[in-house]
Amino acid sequence: MMLNSKPIGNKIALSEKNENLSHSQFAWTGMVSIDDTALSVTDTGGSGIPVIYLNGQFANQGYWRKVIVELGSEFRHITFDERARGKKSKKSADYSFDTCVKDVDAILAARGVEQALVVGWSYGAFVAAHWASRNPDRCLGAVLVDGAQPYDWMN
Repeated sequence: MMLNSKPIGNKIALSEKNENLSHSQFAWTGMVSIDDTALSVTDTGGSGIPVIYLNGQFANQGYWRKVIVELGSEFRHITFDERARGKKSKKSADYSFDTCVKDVDAILAARGVEQALVVGWSYGAFVAAHWASRNPDRCLGAVLVDGAQPYDWMN
């Protein structure tokens, strides 16, 4: 088995060279192709409960660093830069809300995650709530931070 290392902040991510290894076994950072773009993704790997973090409007995945450090290795942390935010391969033709919700599925599929806890902040809270409501069998729970919703938002 051969591993390449790449720094992520103050940690080292290991990129898999052996196709037989599980996606969750090692930390990984890279680009995930989705439709007409590719999004930057960081996955801490490990066997903990998968948590996917959804950013606030105009924020990027770096905003979650302190939260991830505080929560520690009991969780498998997955962050990504949403369309029009942070690092991406190129512009997309579709920045709709529905596409943002579908991107969560694409990121989880690319990382081999069947079920996850979804955490959303601000705009990400809206995306998280809609993803959770559309995927009750895949959602282990939802944490919605500072995402003001009207009382009848799901009707």
